[in-house]
Amino acid sequence: ELSNLAKKIITLKADIEKTKSELEQVLSFIKRKTKETNKQKQEKDPFVRMLDDAKRELGQIRKELAVYKRRLFYVEKEIEYSKFWTSGFREIRLFLISEFLTQFEIEANNCLRRLGMNDWTLSFEVESETKSKTIKKGFSIFVTSPYNSVPVSFDSWSGGETQRLILSGSIGLSNMILGRYGVSSNIEVWDEPSSWLSEEGIYDLLDTLKVHSRQEGKQVWVVDQRFLEYGDFDGMVTVVKEETGSYFEWDE
Repeated sequence: ELSNLAKKIITLKADIEKTKSELEQVLSFIKRKTKETNKQKQEKDPFVRMLDDAKRELGQIRKELAVYKRRLFYVEKEIEYSKFWTSGFREIRLFLISEFLTQFEIEANNCLRRLGMNDWTLSFEVESETKSKTIKKGFSIFVTSPYNSVPVSFDSWSGGETQRLILSGSIGLSNMILGRYGVSSNIEVWDEPSSWLSEEGIYDLLDTLKVHSRQEGKQVWVVDQRFLEYGDFDGMVTVVKEETGSYFEWDE
């Protein structure tokens, strides 16, 4: 029995030594894995770094978005405030145009009366209706005369009265502009008004300007490259050009 007990003790000691050896191996393995884990914890995952950067960028974008939303809010309010003036300024513009055209018509038709065309009337429009009932935009001139009770487009006119109509429009426009700015003038200068006119048309033009000059009490200067044969000029100035230069010749 003692012999058997001794054998058991020897076997147990052997098992204990073996278990110690295995335990040391396990502890060594645990220690090694613990070091590796700590090392991995210390080395930051690149994807984690990218995620952190993305989160910071997202936070900055959200701040900027909040700023833009506030700006958008105020801009939308300004747009609402300006909607009234969009239509309001259009109405003001139309009112001013209408006012100018009315004054223009008055001045032009007064000139017609002074030129002896009492039964003639000029009217101006910035919008007109075509035969197809569409609206044509642009400045249009219409004439009412003893020959037509319905206004006819100025483009349809020709003949001796045309020059007086043109003069009345030009003089009326000049008077309207001078009146608007509170300016008075005792002189008018007409630059080559005889262009494209026949001899009869030129004489009618100059005769009309003479009447206008007498009625308005103004000096009317006609500057023209053509020599105008007209006996009722109060005076004439000729610019003579020579090789040595140019000079004036006065004929009163």
